[in-house]
Amino acid sequence: MRDRYTRCMYFTRIAVPFNAILALARIILGVFSLSFILFIQALFNIGIALAKHTAVRTHVMAPMSEAEQQAVQLKSYQSIGWMIVFSSGTFILLCSVLTFSNTEIKYDPHIAVIIATVTFTELVLSIQGIVNARKDKKLIMEAVKLTNFSSALVSLAMTQAALLSFTYEGNVVGYNMISGLIFGSLSVFIGLYMILKKRLA
Repeated sequence: MRDRYTRCMYFTRIAVPFNAILALARIILGVFSLSFILFIQALFNIGIALAKHTAVRTHVMAPMSEAEQQAVQLKSYQSIGWMIVFSSGTFILLCSVLTFSNTEIKYDPHIAVIIATVTFTELVLSIQGIVNARKDKKLIMEAVKLTNFSSALVSLAMTQAALLSFTYEGNVVGYNMISGLIFGSLSVFIGLYMILKKRLA
C-alpha cells in the first residue's frame, strides 16, 4: 500500500468487525460461564469498535475542501474521544463493582501468558503509531492509534489480573481494583485530550 495512513485505515476497517465479533463472543462466553469480567471486556470492545468505525466512516467520506475536511476530521476526532471516555468510565465502574463483590478472576496460565504477549505488543505498536501519525500530521490516523493505545492500557489491567490469578496465592481483588482505576483513568485522560483538541491546538 502507498503510505502509512492508507495501511492504517485499511487495517482499521478490518478491525471494526473483529472487535464487534470479539465483543459478541465474550458476551456469549460470559453468559455460559457466568463471568462478569468477560462482560466488562465485551462492553469495552464495543466502544472500541464504534470508535474505529467512526474513523473509517470519516476516511471514506466524499472529497471536500481542505477546510471542510479539517473540520469534519476534528469533529470525528472529538467524537472518538467521547467514546473512549465513556468506554473507559464504564470499565472503571464495573471494575469497582467487581471489587466490592469480592469476585476473583481466574485464568489458565497459558492463556494469561498469551494475553500478556498480545497486550505488550499492542502497547508498543500503538505508541509507535501515535508518533508516526503526529509526524505525518494525520488526525484520523492519530485518533485510531490513540484508540489502540487506550485499548492497550485497559488490557494491561486485565493482563495483571490474569497473571496474578496464578502467580499470587492471596486475594488479588484489591490489586486488580487499583490497576483498573489507574489504567482506566489514563484511558479517560486520553479521551479528554481528544475532546479538548481544538482548545489545545
